[in-house]
Amino acid sequence: MPDALERRATTTAAVAGLVAVLESGAGFAFTFGISAWHVALYVAALAGLTAAIALALLAVAPEHPRTAALPGRATLLFWAQAAFAAAILLVVVNASASAVQALGNNSPFE
Repeated sequence: MPDALERRATTTAAVAGLVAVLESGAGFAFTFGISAWHVALYVAALAGLTAAIALALLAVAPEHPRTAALPGRATLLFWAQAAFAAAILLVVVNASASAVQALGNNSPFE
């Protein structure tokens, strides 16, 4: 039976992967005029989600001589969850800014 750290790391990787898939298709759904900072936020969010997945998977990776130089499993999981939280914050900021910008444009939904 996996321990609590492995369950948290697996859950973090799975949820980050799901958010990355769902967010990649809807990243610019509300953006009528894509600006450079929208693209920068989008890329930063995807990079944060990718880092969260990679760190969470490293936390559950079996011990190997090449992974001996890595920090402890709990430290890797902490940074995975921190990257996930930062990426979610970037997704929310980007979506909110896009929605506010869309309110000012002539929308087909009026």
